[in-house]
Amino acid sequence: NNYKVAFNYTVEGKYSIKDDFAPGAFKVEESNAAMSMLEIVIQAFERDFAQYLKPGKKVMVNITGTADALPIRGVIGYDGCYGEFVEEPYYVNKELSNLSVTKHAGIKENTQLAFMRAIGVRRYIERSMVQLDAMNTEYNCYVEVSDKAGSQYRRINIEFIFIDAFN
Repeated sequence: NNYKVAFNYTVEGKYSIKDDFAPGAFKVEESNAAMSMLEIVIQAFERDFAQYLKPGKKVMVNITGTADALPIRGVIGYDGCYGEFVEEPYYVNKELSNLSVTKHAGIKENTQLAFMRAIGVRRYIERSMVQLDAMNTEYNCYVEVSDKAGSQYRRINIEFIFIDAFN
């Protein structure tokens, strides 16, 4: 039997502008709300869900990065902090696609921006949840771009699926 644990968040409207990702921001540390959620994730797996973190067991980590409809004018600089991505696979509308983000080219589209938010979360989880290193961990990045503008559409969601968790 598989066991699914999902984490997401909402921010009250008047706080959304300062707590969600700012326009063009993608580093996980740039979102107070995302960082708060990630701290809860880490604590939950240190306590309540620690029993599912078993060496060799399979876990799928599905991370969804979102972006709003605000167009990117020009290029958002990328310093390579999460690595360089060339033809990197990701899912959009449940369909597999690919994209590239490099220091040289930067970020020009909202799909890239949403992808970088998801990658930032992946890197944070990889650094903070070292227990996953001993597991058979599969990461999947999903991208959603809203047709509406606003900070409430610039968020991340995380889902952990433990395969055969109870065996």
